[in-house]
Amino acid sequence: MVTLMCSSTVCALSDKPAAYIWYKNQEVLYQDWSPWYQELVPSGQADRYSCAIKGLEDFPAPAVKVGAGDKSCLAINYNKSRICALEGSSVNISSEYSSPNYTELKSKYWSKITWNGERETLMKTEEEQKTIYTLTIESVKQNDSAEYRFRVQGDEKSQKPGVILIVTALQVRVFPTTDGQTVTLMCSSTACALSDKPAAYIWYKNQEVLYQDWSPWYQELVSSGEADRYSCAIKGLEDFPAPAAKVGAGDKSCLAINYNKSRICALEGSSVNISSEYSSPNYTELKSKYWSKITWNGERETLMKTEEEQKTIYTLTIESVKQNDSAEYRFRVQGDEKSQKPGVILIVTDVEVKFSPSAEVTEGQSVRLTCSTHCPLTHKNYTWYLNHRLLPEHQNKHLVLDPATSQHAGSYSCSVTDQEHTRSPEKTLKVQSSSSQWREAAAAAAGGAAALLFITLAVIWIVR
Repeated sequence: MVTLMCSSTVCALSDKPAAYIWYKNQEVLYQDWSPWYQELVPSGQADRYSCAIKGLEDFPAPAVKVGAGDKSCLAINYNKSRICALEGSSVNISSEYSSPNYTELKSKYWSKITWNGERETLMKTEEEQKTIYTLTIESVKQNDSAEYRFRVQGDEKSQKPGVILIVTALQVRVFPTTDGQTVTLMCSSTACALSDKPAAYIWYKNQEVLYQDWSPWYQELVSSGEADRYSCAIKGLEDFPAPAAKVGAGDKSCLAINYNKSRICALEGSSVNISSEYSSPNYTELKSKYWSKITWNGERETLMKTEEEQKTIYTLTIESVKQNDSAEYRFRVQGDEKSQKPGVILIVTDVEVKFSPSAEVTEGQSVRLTCSTHCPLTHKNYTWYLNHRLLPEHQNKHLVLDPATSQHAGSYSCSVTDQEHTRSPEKTLKVQSSSSQWREAAAAAAGGAAALLFITLAVIWIVR
């Protein structure tokens, strides 16, 4: 018996998947809301299993091979897939290794893979039990951020994704109130949520200990005089405090900019609204407000001033977006350094037809057509065309032809329903008959586009 789990490789997904789809030897097996699947291990030839999230079938997990006599019965499992640790703390990364012949595989060690792909072999680990190994990193630093994999020489399964370690620092976040009399401070990490709950937070005011508490929040009356400097640290790691933040009645740290979304995926030709909420005790005195566009190569462009809907809400509207509108958009206020905080990422996508397993199939085979985009759209209905003719019975993102016949050969295109003006370029499906004669429509030229955003899934298996 083997249990499979469909999971992300780096972090827990923010949005709950609609459903998980399981594949066996490239054929759809079933779909369910649970990421778990259990199967009897066959005694014959090994099978290959994969999974995907419904609506994102173009980005399945790499297939894993499972069989009674296959080395997939060798399994490496980690107690965590991701660890967020504060700089200066100690980290334990554990791996459980199971194999029918684990005693025969003696060369066991940890490998460190950095973000630029460099690999480093670490020292062999101490064997706690027959199959449990732990790597301990004392006083972690920023350059310890990497992926760590437990490796066993001769076992290819030791190449499976390991544990992502992110080493982060502390920061003081400032949240002003609308009356301008009080300010709320939060002690938080800069890169990720800490895996281990802090014992306590220690607050400092002008380098003097203020108090300590289990909560990361602190509220203070804004001083009418000279600004004060606040910092924080975690108990036991006082040598690694957050950089001090200056707070005072006339200080600009009480200015805040927040966006209603951090990321927008928009179809080419549609209209996009990007909103920002700006709060400041003296917002009426800061009159120069505008949006800045930052492209992927770092170029900056100042856009026109926006219309003020309310006292503090500003919206940028982009009509009929194009591919070159893809960029980061930041709301800016002259003289307010907080307007430099990260803005809203806009990704503009078109649609294209993709074939799986191939655009050339034989009669009787199954072929799946996907109306693909470079980022997830919120639309659920799609329109399909064959040789310029509407296929009204098909309104899903995927068009499955099972079995494919010679009548299915031709030029296919698709669009998002109600936005047919953004129809994809035509792609040709060829269906080979039993007499090896090809029926095809006119070939369509369509350039491929690299995906800007993708979700990588992995399958974790547990042998029973």
